Amino acid sequence: MTGETMKKLTIEDEQLKTIAAIHESIPSGYKEWHVSSMDLALRFESMKLLMMHNGDEIIAVVDKEDVIAFIWYVINDETMIKSLWVTPARRRQGIATELKDYVRQQSLAAGVTVIRSHVHPLNSKMRQLNEKLGYSHRGNEMIYKLEVHND
Repeated sequence: MTGETMKKLTIEDEQLKTIAAIHESIPSGYKEWHVSSMDLALRFESMKLLMMHNGDEIIAVVDKEDVIAFIWYVINDETMIKSLWVTPARRRQGIATELKDYVRQQSLAAGVTVIRSHVHPLNSKMRQLNEKLGYSHRGNEMIYKLEVHND
């Protein structure tokens, strides 16, 4: 990443509203999808609540205040990647891999052995990236098994 910074968002960060809007619009790439202002408000509020009460984390790659990419995940008994997005102009530059690697490292540090995510069947680029990174799949679910080294 050149000139960008990776940061863990808080519920006070302005970028959270942008990320809620991006997340809500992602299905439009695969099917007829219309997002209302109510959808955006509900997504924004649900993200804040999940961050406050469920341990959800959002890591964003930002250039000044612009969101270049983000990954939204939660670590419990397993890690669930809820959303991953990179701005179209910056795709195929390793940013998604870097974000997924960050989540893998956080999962390892927490002693978690499985990372899961759901990928739309028409999102062939993300499915290919996941397979390249060692994920297996079962339907729309992508699964990565981590080796936890006990010292």
